[in-house]
Amino acid sequence: MQNKSVVLFKILVVSCLLLSLLLCKNLSAQDTIHWKSNYKLQWKDFQGKPDTTVIDLAVCASEITYQYKVVNGKLTFSIDCFFDKKRSWIKHNMNAILDHEQGHFDISKLFSLKLKERFQAYKLNTATVEQDLIRLYNQTIQERTKMHERYDKETASTSSDKLQKQFITIIRKQIIILQKQLGCK
Repeated sequence: MQNKSVVLFKILVVSCLLLSLLLCKNLSAQDTIHWKSNYKLQWKDFQGKPDTTVIDLAVCASEITYQYKVVNGKLTFSIDCFFDKKRSWIKHNMNAILDHEQGHFDISKLFSLKLKERFQAYKLNTATVEQDLIRLYNQTIQERTKMHERYDKETASTSSDKLQKQFITIIRKQIIILQKQLGCK
């Protein structure tokens, strides 16, 4: 039989996890936008305070998260791509900037799909599943960061409207292709 303090500690940990999940659900409903093909970011979505110490004109705080479980030797998971309103900001209301930030959000969606593809291809090893998924996630996030940097460099942070539209068109086509391959919306 387990020591009472160990049992109490486990109950406390589980309670804290459940409370944090409930708080995250409330936060997500009010402060996040889940990526949808028919929704484009708007000025009102950027609710964070602009950082006046940087030269950036805007920040799109888009995130990719995942949850997983293994039941009866089978891996199930969910992956989410969302925009954090409270951490995103724009200094100047220019349509080119808004379009550019939508491109960053679309890049995050593309890489959430790439992560889903990697998780689906993963051969389950129950002994190392957590480390394996973390590795795949970190690899995907590193690639996403490189794509964000390339996007900023190639579009010169919105100074080239034509290049930006071309880049965004390519990203959206890749999203559509991956969605079809993975059987998702």
